[in-house]
Amino acid sequence: WGAVVLRGVLPAVFAVAMGVLVGAVQRGDGLAGPLTVAGAVFVLLQVLSPLHQAISANLGDRTASWLYHRLTEACVQPPGMGHLEDPALTNDLTSARDGGGTSFRPEKLIDLTLTDADAIVDAVLAVCGVSALFTNTEKTALATYLTDGAGPIDLADYDYRNRKLNGLFALVLESPAYQLV
Repeated sequence: WGAVVLRGVLPAVFAVAMGVLVGAVQRGDGLAGPLTVAGAVFVLLQVLSPLHQAISANLGDRTASWLYHRLTEACVQPPGMGHLEDPALTNDLTSARDGGGTSFRPEKLIDLTLTDADAIVDAVLAVCGVSALFTNTEKTALATYLTDGAGPIDLADYDYRNRKLNGLFALVLESPAYQLV
């Protein structure tokens, strides 16, 4: 938690340290103290970000390990294998293994055979329940985003789908119209 607090506080401390340093320069005072403090805070700002990411990754790995251990225990605890053939349990296990079912898969939401940008935009807006809240100009802008001004769209292309279709969903979900729903 210390890293989180430091990452929140250090930018303000750096701003104050820079103000003190500028004030010392303007007054003609000694620069050793203010420069040392500003430099130390600057170095901490640069070092703390990768350190925080490493701590977060480690914590995430430990949590995932603990959860997988609990999942394994739940599967092997009851005697026999009959419980593993229950479709409801299989769905729950799959969901738990995939991170609680939070993986976003737009291919499960719209028809991947669509090739017209306007039809794809309409399908995404319908899935999100905001079709009536978008103007024609906004829909055209979304369609232009999908095509980049180029020709037909191939949603079967995995890379294109991950880049553009996920981006389209993100744009719609972050739009003011969706926030009103």
